[in-house]
Amino acid sequence: MLKKLLVMIMTIAIAFSLTACSKQTTGESNEKEVAPIKLGALATSEPRCELAKEILKEINIDSKVLLFEGNAGPATALKDGDVNGIIVNHLPWIQAFNKANNSDLVMIQPYTYYCPTRMYSSKWSSIDEIPDGAAICISNDPSNLDVALIMLDSVGLIKLGKKTDSYYSEADIISNPKNIKLHLTDTVYVISSYKSVDAIICFSVYAVRGKAEGVDASKFLCENPTDKQNFPCGLIVRAEDKDAEWVKYVAEKLASDEYIKKAIAIFGEGAHGYYNN
Repeated sequence: MLKKLLVMIMTIAIAFSLTACSKQTTGESNEKEVAPIKLGALATSEPRCELAKEILKEINIDSKVLLFEGNAGPATALKDGDVNGIIVNHLPWIQAFNKANNSDLVMIQPYTYYCPTRMYSSKWSSIDEIPDGAAICISNDPSNLDVALIMLDSVGLIKLGKKTDSYYSEADIISNPKNIKLHLTDTVYVISSYKSVDAIICFSVYAVRGKAEGVDASKFLCENPTDKQNFPCGLIVRAEDKDAEWVKYVAEKLASDEYIKKAIAIFGEGAHGYYNN
């Protein structure tokens, strides 16, 4: 028994010795290898994550971008620890997600940009032309549905009652004089209805990135006037990572003139620098 134990100890010692020699021979560091930072995005926000990837390279941090489908996909992956950060949703959306999922996702300041929420139509050139029984496609998540309903109220297509919860819902419509038919769907798919309904309400970034639908992002029927004040977008991480050096560095660089200009070259009407407008 003692002999077997001695053989085992010698075997382990030799293995460690060979490993050490191998590292010295190849010049490898004894430091623990750092895993790449994983950034989550939708197809519309992928270019912005690529800019973050470029910024991380400046401080010698490798990173990769993972694409998701569905507006909640990146946030769910961040909550579950599958990615380290995301650049997708605006601040009220994240707050609603945290409440619904008991999560602690944080948007880092300085905020980077905001996307105007606009009403687009392939059939009509003004609000007044929208007929009785018109179909309008809007987002189905609480914060974006709230914005869409307020916009419809502001142009007289519906009438909302007093808000009794954090967000308006269809149940709060007290008058619908034109019998508007609301089609609710995931935010990322609203743009797909552009040609099949009378109007859509979506972020301008989807109009820019949805060129196949024939949308001109600069031609819209109405626009939400509070996007800059109330709906900032930026780098989002878990609360435990909010003070990490890479997080602070990326957020500050993305909000710099240098990177805002790069983003404008990509998105144009699709987004505006948060502090530069």
